[in-house]
Amino acid sequence: MSSALARLRGNVAGSSLPLLSFAGAAAAGVLGSGFQLDGPASVAEALAVLAAIIAVHEAGHFSAARLQGIHVTQFAIGFGPALVSFKVRDTILHVHLL
Repeated sequence: MSSALARLRGNVAGSSLPLLSFAGAAAAGVLGSGFQLDGPASVAEALAVLAAIIAVHEAGHFSAARLQGIHVTQFAIGFGPALVSFKVRDTILHVHLL
């Protein structure tokens, strides 16, 4: 077991370190996530992760509707003007700016 993991679990003999929470450990870089938590790059990374989560979530709605036999004529991710639109089978797919 790595010493970082042992510290998280509080198993280091004679250690007076408090037991860290998972979020605190990740923020401290103990788990080796590789993310820097300062600067504009971290904001871009967070927005990219959020966008990916939303895209997967919305694709779940689309898949559930199709599996239930509901005809979907248009499917869009985002708001505002469409950046990309294309037709797959009988469904028009849109990716919007925001």
